[in-house]
Amino acid sequence: MQFVETPVQTIKSAIELFVFACFFDDAVAQKLITPKSFREQVRLDEGGHGLDFEAVFVADQLKAYARNMILMSLGTTAIATNKAIEAVFGRGFDPADTSPNGSARVILYQIRCAFAHDPLNPVWTPNTNKYNHTYRVTVQATSPESGKTMARPIEFHPPTLKNKHLGADDFGGLGGYMGLLYFFRTKVEGNTRGNLPYPPPVEEAQS
Repeated sequence: MQFVETPVQTIKSAIELFVFACFFDDAVAQKLITPKSFREQVRLDEGGHGLDFEAVFVADQLKAYARNMILMSLGTTAIATNKAIEAVFGRGFDPADTSPNGSARVILYQIRCAFAHDPLNPVWTPNTNKYNHTYRVTVQATSPESGKTMARPIEFHPPTLKNKHLGADDFGGLGGYMGLLYFFRTKVEGNTRGNLPYPPPVEEAQS
């Protein structure tokens, strides 16, 4: 495993991981990667105590696994990015803050919580006594049709989502999520704590 050393590196790695998962999914959909692309067996060699795995999946399963990779990378990168933000700006934030910055933080935090509670079956679990506002932020996302970067508004209202399965449309689609990651990368890059050894002491973090 390749570990990161600073909050900035954390978010950059999160973006790279999510993009890789999207490319892998596309390669499977385009049949550039098929079950025949894999060896029939691989061995995880762990100091002489290896374990053998056999490739038993078929094309339909491979498509499902590729989509699940996007789901799992979304959850992992949301948790990692949220941790990086906490390292830079502190853990505490105001659920009543509906400014773009406050909204972005609430949205990412709620995505993080959905996956933290059940990573393979993410469900929205907001405390609607606290998160009872409508949160809005506009992020920059790249259009797959034109390749141009455009503004993508995200509107998030936790009370209407509680106990529902997480869906990408709830936060502007996968493009909206990428926009959130870029949004926070810019914020962390612009803060001196972003390049400090990760994670800095929580008690010194400033909101």
